[in-house]
Amino acid sequence: MSIPWGSRFSRNRTASRSGGPQPRIERQGLRRAGWRCSVCRAIRRRLPCPYAVQGRHKEGQMRSPKGVIALGLLALAFLGPMVWGQAPPPHPVISQVQVAPAEFVEIYNPSNLPVDLTGWYWCYFPTTRTAWDEPYRKREFPSGATVPPHGFYLVQVSGPLPVNADWSIGYESGQLSNTSGTVAIFSGSPSARTLVDAVGWGKDANLREGSPAPVPKAGQSIV
Repeated sequence: MSIPWGSRFSRNRTASRSGGPQPRIERQGLRRAGWRCSVCRAIRRRLPCPYAVQGRHKEGQMRSPKGVIALGLLALAFLGPMVWGQAPPPHPVISQVQVAPAEFVEIYNPSNLPVDLTGWYWCYFPTTRTAWDEPYRKREFPSGATVPPHGFYLVQVSGPLPVNADWSIGYESGQLSNTSGTVAIFSGSPSARTLVDAVGWGKDANLREGSPAPVPKAGQSIV
């Protein structure tokens, strides 16, 4: 197998919970010095305006300022302190997937802190699976596996790679479909609640976040 070296590219953020650019295909380049990543900015949640308190009054009768103030204080006592929305902290994302000939998944950490993957799961879903808790392939990350701040973690699924992977799952034959499928990472036992990020490719991918990526050619990857 021959994998081209020296390819440099800027990777788009794959579709995720907060939305973002559509995934695109680039020539595969595993030279770490050439990796760059642009992460979508999180969108702050909007909170409703403070409640307006209105008192009952007859037509033509002015409201009592003291009464309005008293009702306002009473409402604030029941509502409690308001907490302004904050941007969710950045989480690891699947930054690159190759399905042929060698198979690998790359994870990127956009945060300023290391992410411990102990207890996390890597999963693969073919087109026949329709629920996040029913992966066809499921592997728990090694204890102590860590993604450094603004760094990468390379998962070797099958086939030889020109660089050493951080974790080799060890499949002897291809596992990822060349036409349609989904890979995902979970922060616990696979479920919709623990889903962190997912990338689907091909029009028949049932489980995905956002639109599926085009099917990559052999030797190319989804980024």
